[in-house]
Amino acid sequence: MVNDIFKIIKKSTNNQEIIFFPFAGGFAYSYNPLFKEIKKCDWGIVSVEPPGHGSSKFPLEPDIDTLINFYVEHLYDYIQNNGNSISLFGHSMGGAVVIELARRLVEAELRIENIIISGLLPPYLNRAKHKFKKYTDQEYIEYMLLTEGLSKDLIAEEKLVEYILPIFKNDLLSMQTFELKEYYNLKSSVNILGGSTDKIAPFNQMHYWRMHIDNISFYEIEGGHMFLLKEKLRLKEILQKIMK
Repeated sequence: MVNDIFKIIKKSTNNQEIIFFPFAGGFAYSYNPLFKEIKKCDWGIVSVEPPGHGSSKFPLEPDIDTLINFYVEHLYDYIQNNGNSISLFGHSMGGAVVIELARRLVEAELRIENIIISGLLPPYLNRAKHKFKKYTDQEYIEYMLLTEGLSKDLIAEEKLVEYILPIFKNDLLSMQTFELKEYYNLKSSVNILGGSTDKIAPFNQMHYWRMHIDNISFYEIEGGHMFLLKEKLRLKEILQKIMK
């Protein structure tokens, strides 16, 4: 069952491992462009297959709190049976999952070495300005284009849109009702990444994370919301600095 959730992209050669959680609508291999860039690094690469995404045999989970509980249960066992130092990476929705997941794992007395949150606004800011419950399919598609999750060329592929749209809807609706905590005592270094021209999570608002987390570093990367799939070399440099 573990292999249904945690996909081993590359084994560690230095007893360090990063577990990647995908963005809304994403799946275990959504980070493949980045994985190709960092595959020669010493640390292991593990990617999460969310329920109802990609090859997952589990049903879609419409509630993000329940989704995180699901991850806690399986990740606890994974970490307990793993001799590697574990870091967590999440982009956008994946970032919300990671910060809350890290909090619960720390409460369960498991150590997380590094927490890397990408493209996610802090709790202080209103993330609910988009009323996704009222969106038409076309409005969801337009939002997908805004996030750069799919290009205009791929949007023209009807079968692809038919497949990914229900998953994207599910994830956005689950984020709509999810509330981040006001303070996180994570006992780990927390690294906040953001795109210089990101319209979903503007980098100039990321500094508000200081109100909620103590040990924190910021990294601005050129690009919009999906900068991590385009500025792969820059992201590799940042990850190498964090994982040293």
